[in-house]
Amino acid sequence: MINISILPGKIIQCKTGDLAQALNDEGKRCFIIGPKDVHEIHGSLINGALGKRAKIYAGFSGECCETEIARLAAGVKTHKSDFIFAFGGGKAMDASKSAAAKTGCRLIAVPTSGSTCAAFTPHSVIYGEQGNFLKEDNHLKCPDTLILADEILCSAPRRLLFAGIADACAKYYEFTFNGGAESSVAAMARDMLKRFFMGVPAVQKSDDRATFLILSRLCIINTGLISALGGADFRASTAHALANGFTQVFPRRPEFARMLHGELVGAGILASLFALNRIDELVMLRKLFSDCGIFDEFASCGKLDKDIFETAARFAVKNEGRFRELKINAYDLTVALNSVKLDSASVGNIHQGV
Repeated sequence: MINISILPGKIIQCKTGDLAQALNDEGKRCFIIGPKDVHEIHGSLINGALGKRAKIYAGFSGECCETEIARLAAGVKTHKSDFIFAFGGGKAMDASKSAAAKTGCRLIAVPTSGSTCAAFTPHSVIYGEQGNFLKEDNHLKCPDTLILADEILCSAPRRLLFAGIADACAKYYEFTFNGGAESSVAAMARDMLKRFFMGVPAVQKSDDRATFLILSRLCIINTGLISALGGADFRASTAHALANGFTQVFPRRPEFARMLHGELVGAGILASLFALNRIDELVMLRKLFSDCGIFDEFASCGKLDKDIFETAARFAVKNEGRFRELKINAYDLTVALNSVKLDSASVGNIHQGV
């Protein structure tokens, strides 16, 4: 089998004050995509960096769904834009990639946090309008330019970075679930995991800007590179399937829609480890996720009940063949999700068969 890795055309790491210089080679007509609340923080900076170009700010609905992608693509065509300037988190990046793919427009991706590696990859995760996962679209290319602006990344809430860390942790564990633990790419993922264990306490306990920036870059560049080099078989499997399963309850339990993608992926890793009886690793990772505040976020949503766990487990097993290869069924996953105590920060007695 041929594995082709697709990477961004250009990656720029810079001070925020150098953003205008980073955009020197771009066209004269710009279509800006990004959430309103983030635009209120960084809008003046973005407009200043874009200078006298003809530009229009299209906003972003908050959901990477077909309706929003169609709206954005139509706007790009109407404005006759030379390039799209996308800022925000994973869903804004994914919607922008889809709009760029539909219009053939160049895409400049400027992630405003380390919450996902979406700004690096050639894929868009498509959701329903209520946040339920539908499918993943693959594009012919990544963003043309990925810009990591230091001050922008460092201004992000810690919750977004911690969610990105949980998402990035899945790279190593999904390699091991998929039988690729000894590969060179898995070694990269393992090294990244070690850096998270060392870095999270520093960020949690103090305003360690340097470490915050390092971890943010890891979540975007290193995670994206690992995904690209690992190929489709190792990009996302069990943990991500469970995360997508959780989103299926959002239409009827909207209070859980506030959970971030990485937080749901973190739950998927823990449940997978439990189902595979890798309890020592589970306990160690659970401590990291506790430091990241993930269980507090679950607890703030309300009661996690059997219906939620069964919905997530059934969807995951139906849509991810790796579970069948690992001989894990929906009942096993339901038990696992209940046993890892997602809404409790204390580890308690976690062992197989609880």
